[in-house]
Amino acid sequence: GRGTNRLSKIECLLCLGRINDITRSKTHLTFVTPDTRLDRLVPASHEFVVQAKSFLADDTFAGGSYVRVAVSRQAGTIFNYDYLKTLQEISDELSLMDGVDTGGLISLWTPNMSWFSITPEGYESGKVIETRFFADTEASMQQIRTNVLRAGIVGSYVANNFQASMIDF
Repeated sequence: GRGTNRLSKIECLLCLGRINDITRSKTHLTFVTPDTRLDRLVPASHEFVVQAKSFLADDTFAGGSYVRVAVSRQAGTIFNYDYLKTLQEISDELSLMDGVDTGGLISLWTPNMSWFSITPEGYESGKVIETRFFADTEASMQQIRTNVLRAGIVGSYVANNFQASMIDF
């Protein structure tokens, strides 16, 4: 009987010691704060980094924000010649505004709005609206609709009900 009690006392002391160790290590860990800043990984004295920081500190820099313009129809879908011509004119006007990065402008009319498809021969791709084939015909509008669906932009750049599209710049 006595040896059993003594063993259990030793086990209790070891257990309490272990709890003490765990508690100390946990309280020590609470003082560690994670640092997710990437700027400490960049060579701060490099001339490109210095230039970028001075550019980003400028009050005129918008911080990379996007402006989104939604263009909608009162009735019918966007697969309409007059609507698409108007969308093209708006895209062109926005691209000519001061401060607009034309390479960053995204519209159904811009070359960066494209579709990709995997085929048995490899892959196919193209612009959502091919300007050289754009015409006031049902076949042209149907091709644009097919390209919009291929591009997977319904719900992001084209409204789910096909009554509006968006321009990002």
